[in-house]
Amino acid sequence: MYCKNCGAAVVGKFCSCCGTRVRSDIEEYRRAERLAQKHFTRNAFSASGDVALERLAEACWHAANLRYAHWKIGPDGQIPFDAFEKLETVKERASALFDKLRADF
Repeated sequence: MYCKNCGAAVVGKFCSCCGTRVRSDIEEYRRAERLAQKHFTRNAFSASGDVALERLAEACWHAANLRYAHWKIGPDGQIPFDAFEKLETVKERASALFDKLRADF
């Protein structure tokens, strides 16, 4: 792996040149996934202040994630090239499902 900050070769979790934490591709993806889900559910809660809508948003996220972001880690430990695109699809589909269900709420 290489440091994204300074470009030095890295062995371990931190760059020996600049000290930046270095994450693997799967760690970067999982971090982006957690942040996207957190942002999605918090927006649902802050828009209404209703905990039930926050839980509905979480359920919509998980349903869309199961349907549209299913992939396997490659034999070399790398994520698929389209993993982040699938994450965008999950955001769009979860939002559409949430809007539809919220209208019926």
